[in-house]
Amino acid sequence: MHKAEAWTFLYITLLRCCYGWVHPFSATLVSFLPSYPRHDCCRRHGHHLSNRFLATASSSHTGGCSAPMCSSAMNQHRMKHRSGKWIAVITEPDACDSAERAEETFRSLQSALSSGCVDLVSIRVSPKAATKCNDLPLQKRLASLVKKVKKLRQDVGVEFFLVVNDNIQAAIEGGADGVHVKEKDVATIPAVRASLEQAKREISDATCIVGTSCHSIETALLANTYRPDYLFVGTCYMTQSHPEKTAADMLEGPELPGNVKQAILEQSKGPCPIIFAIGGIDATNAIEPVKFGADGVAAIRSILCSADPAQVCHAMKTSH
Repeated sequence: MHKAEAWTFLYITLLRCCYGWVHPFSATLVSFLPSYPRHDCCRRHGHHLSNRFLATASSSHTGGCSAPMCSSAMNQHRMKHRSGKWIAVITEPDACDSAERAEETFRSLQSALSSGCVDLVSIRVSPKAATKCNDLPLQKRLASLVKKVKKLRQDVGVEFFLVVNDNIQAAIEGGADGVHVKEKDVATIPAVRASLEQAKREISDATCIVGTSCHSIETALLANTYRPDYLFVGTCYMTQSHPEKTAADMLEGPELPGNVKQAILEQSKGPCPIIFAIGGIDATNAIEPVKFGADGVAAIRSILCSADPAQVCHAMKTSH
């Protein structure tokens, strides 16, 4: 083990043992260690810890519970750059079905991100994009959109996480931070994370985000056993994404995300994912799930189909 790495790991270990937490600067040290080849021991303790177990989450909406641990990268983002509720923007499934549609999606995301209020962008694709990786034109459009959105970090001057739904290949080719895994595929999260980490080691990128969705406390607890970095939890309100839910009593409701978080805290002393409320979220109701305990909200059409996505993001972020 190189001397610089050894001292860094020793420092982190001492803090964890003595205080039970690690200052975000410590995690940053790990992520910026030199990219020369490392021994297996160092790779396990340095790279893996920097992604999963180095920091504790600080949230004002934990219902009086001690703050849970969560992804180091996502937690540093909160502590350094954000206050208040988390905001996630999710594209519609047809975001890359054509070059024109991809450009339209990009312009909407560009506006939303210019608000400085967005913490996570999830680029969804249609089922054929997720399952037919041999559709080269579609794969190319998807990877290109990912690259363009990622570049907005420099162009707009804001920080946010970027994931791709169910397409590891496009996530790696486009340089995304991670992948969103379908609820039915939660058992693949460790394999997805391993694939991403392997690819990212080659480019010295320590950020590796893997999230999923859930619609009940039971499925959330199951998902948490695979240690996702975040969860989309719903359905909170009526939404076009779930047209089969035609009445209010068919919805999971705005209380579910907070209940999920509480259940995870009670079940596990380990990492707690960031909890996003999803389903029919707009500027008028974004605060309600947060009051019930969610860390933030995720929205699709209310942001990207609006005349001014930046204004909607700001309204969601500042609602109280």
